[in-house]
Amino acid sequence: MENQKNIAVQFFETVRQHPEKPALLSDSGRTTFVELAGMISVFAAHFEYNGVKPGSVISIKTDDPQLIIASLFAAALNGSGWVYENAEFERLSDVQVTHKFAMWDEGEQPKGDRWIRIDETWKRPPPGYAPDKPPRFPGYQSGDDIWVYLPSSGTTGTPKYMEFSHSNMVARIRACFDEFPTGDEKCVFLFAQHSPPTLFRALSLLIRGGSLVYGLDPAVWLTLGVSHVFASPRQIQELLPEDALPRKIHKALIGGDGMSEALAAALLQNFETVVNTYGATETSIVLQNRKIIAEDGAMRTETLWRDSDVEIVDDAGQLVAPGGEGFVRIRNAYLAPGYLKNASAERQSFRDGWFYPGDKGIITQDGVFATIGRQTDILNLGGIKVNINLLEFTLQAVPGVKDAIVFLLDEEGKQNVLVALIQADEGAVKPDVIFEAKIMLASAFSSEVVPDRFIFTQAIPRIASGKPDRKACIEQAKAARDSQKSK
Repeated sequence: MENQKNIAVQFFETVRQHPEKPALLSDSGRTTFVELAGMISVFAAHFEYNGVKPGSVISIKTDDPQLIIASLFAAALNGSGWVYENAEFERLSDVQVTHKFAMWDEGEQPKGDRWIRIDETWKRPPPGYAPDKPPRFPGYQSGDDIWVYLPSSGTTGTPKYMEFSHSNMVARIRACFDEFPTGDEKCVFLFAQHSPPTLFRALSLLIRGGSLVYGLDPAVWLTLGVSHVFASPRQIQELLPEDALPRKIHKALIGGDGMSEALAAALLQNFETVVNTYGATETSIVLQNRKIIAEDGAMRTETLWRDSDVEIVDDAGQLVAPGGEGFVRIRNAYLAPGYLKNASAERQSFRDGWFYPGDKGIITQDGVFATIGRQTDILNLGGIKVNINLLEFTLQAVPGVKDAIVFLLDEEGKQNVLVALIQADEGAVKPDVIFEAKIMLASAFSSEVVPDRFIFTQAIPRIASGKPDRKACIEQAKAARDSQKSK
């Protein structure tokens, strides 16, 4: 597939080979490749009818994965830019959205202007488009034309946007082909369809001829013949039953965060192979740690390197020896060009052709890659330095704790107050949870590491990749603190 060849045209070539094969599957129905292709063509016609053309930027707001896929390919046919609706996109970039499309019920129009409703009429071409004479859409004038705008928290936790050309996206999609070697794979994506962890893989799977499967019930996965499940550690833990599934699924692809050895061992009871992917929206997927159970019963890890350079360097940017700890840096042929409207973050993360994700890592003598935290993961608590990930892992192991996150918060007259935000198990007694947490943290670390404040929440906010949304967590904590003060 040449970079200049429109990716939607490539998808239509797959459709011609497998017209009646399911492209999207769930326990309630299926959409074949030819049906999805029809939807893409009709969407492109409606976009064009509403003034979308090369150089336009369209925004999409929907939870329907079928519509997200159709609008992505349709935007490529029209030669327009595509972004999933975010009220702050135009503030965080210099890009102006020219057309906004969404589904809504009568009387519930989204706030703001420029909205165009996707409704029942979109099942048919708009006026002037004859079904028996498909229109010729312009596509992109150049491989450098922008197709997709994607968000990233990068190394700072602050939302930023990047633009990706058609050529860059095609290269990323091609790089995922080896995940789906037969073209008959059926994959469940637990990340949102519009999220970067899903996007490249989902498009790659469809172009290869595989099927996207939707549903959260592992029993349904088995019924539909799912071969791959792509999820964050938290997502997969919440869905899998305590007892092993009746038969193993081929592969678990775990991304968005690191995976503990304990979780890998638990997943291998339900999957033949477990793969922890590593990468970022800025770089796409750069490597995978593949874990299997060997003949002797032990778990084996092998790092599968992709078409990227990954190095471990010291503070001065010099390579460290194999086995030494340092900072991760990455470069490849489809690195993001930088951040939109955020020069300071760009200077911090993109340097001399490398992307610095902010991770600390190690490459062993045997060539196995592992992350060991982030530059910002070390907290100084009363002179005691502790890794925030270890704190959170300890808290999450407390009886009655379903999820937990810790962070520093300034309060009146106090600076850097340690706060624990906790999602408790149903029926858990909160004073007992706090007591057990204090005991475990003091025993594992010291009394200085015990949080000054424990706040309970219905759910820990998380971003699309599955990582905690620390900014939202801090806002929750502030609101809870202010609410308590007003009583």
